[in-house]
Amino acid sequence: MKVDIPFLPRWQSQMLEGRKTCTARTTRWGSVGDTFEKSGATFVIVNVLALPLKEVAEIWFEKEGVSSPEEYRAVWKGLHRFKGYVPDQIVWLHEFKRVP
Repeated sequence: MKVDIPFLPRWQSQMLEGRKTCTARTTRWGSVGDTFEKSGATFVIVNVLALPLKEVAEIWFEKEGVSSPEEYRAVWKGLHRFKGYVPDQIVWLHEFKRVP
C-alpha cells in the first residue's frame, strides 16, 4: 500500500543519500512493504518496531540522520514542544530504504 509520511525538508537530501533510513513517530504511519515517495524517489518500509523513545535516541540516532543522542533529543524536543522528550514514551520506529 502507498502511504504518505510527512518529513521536514531538512531530511530529504539525507533520505536520498541513504543517511536517514528510519523515522520514529508517535503514531504508526505504515507497515512492512508499504511505500512512500519523497523528492521524486520511492521508499519501502522494511521494519516497524514499537520502542521506548530513549532506545531510539541511544541506538537508532545515526539511522535517524543525526550525529549523536543529544542531537536526536534536541530535534525531538523541537518537534514536540508541548510534550517534549519523554524517555519511556513508546514510539513507532519505521525503518525504510530507497527503492532503486
